Amino acid sequence: MSGLEKHFGRDASLDEEDAKEITAFLVENASTRWNYSPVPTRIREAKWFKKRHDQHENAWDDPLVKTSANCIACHKNAAKGDFRGSGGGCGGRCHNFDTF
Repeated sequence: MSGLEKHFGRDASLDEEDAKEITAFLVENASTRWNYSPVPTRIREAKWFKKRHDQHENAWDDPLVKTSANCIACHKNAAKGDFRGSGGGCGGRCHNFDTF
């Protein structure tokens, strides 16, 4: 929650009350599944992400994709939270959601 004034290139600053409430929620609901250090700050730094996308390493060079943050370029239903099967650019082949 620190550094929100520079959150991925945007100012996401919050007033003190909202910041406290959100921080409390995040602490209370934080994942305990990370068993390595450091804990990634971006999804693309997570081991499971790298494992499932290493077969697509050249995708980031595609001018229509450009970056691993552009999920919807390959996963057509990403805006709906669906990264699998129909509408997924990889057809769900690179993801096994049962292991998350």
